[in-house]
Amino acid sequence: MMEYRCFGESDWEASHSLVAQDASRALIYLSDRRDVKDLPILVLGQSHGG
Repeated sequence: MMEYRCFGESDWEASHSLVAQDASRALIYLSDRRDVKDLPILVLGQSHGG
């Protein structure tokens, strides 16, 4: 499971653009892996408030 840089023990300040950027990069990373490349990927989202 990935960790967003704006939550947990991160020093970053939360913003929609940073969370979206992290999620996009995680999806690209996962879809580029050879062991996952041809498999379906399920993306779930959850509100962090606001």
